[in-house]
Amino acid sequence: MPTPISTEAVHALTIEPHADGTYDPTAHDLSTACAVTLSISYQLTTTRERIDERGAKQGVIETHRLGRFEEIIHKLVADGAPFLLRGSGITPRAARKYLQLALDAGAEVAGVVWNYERTLGLGDKITERIFRIVFRPRTSKVAA
Repeated sequence: MPTPISTEAVHALTIEPHADGTYDPTAHDLSTACAVTLSISYQLTTTRERIDERGAKQGVIETHRLGRFEEIIHKLVADGAPFLLRGSGITPRAARKYLQLALDAGAEVAGVVWNYERTLGLGDKITERIFRIVFRPRTSKVAA
């Protein structure tokens, strides 16, 4: 992975890939404030912060089949809290599918830390999509 380069320009709030290696520090701040992170690779991993009886944060990690993605996203949108969606090692087509499912579930992009595609060698025949995007429940109605 290229070394992220801090940019003054804020990424457009879209799920389309951006320039390789660019990084948005403002979106990074949003991502660290999220209590829920979903990681997509060959499976779906959720990380949640829970507060114990002493008030300390406890991280809870759960692994799911990717088929549960839509169900989990709908629940997060219904809860009304922003969440971080990150992925690596997946094809651009699969990445687009899961990012679009988040939009279809009623979430909108709140910040893009990074979001790009890179080739993995082998004659530039294999491409992966790497993203770290903060979503929040949609605040405005979208015209049909």
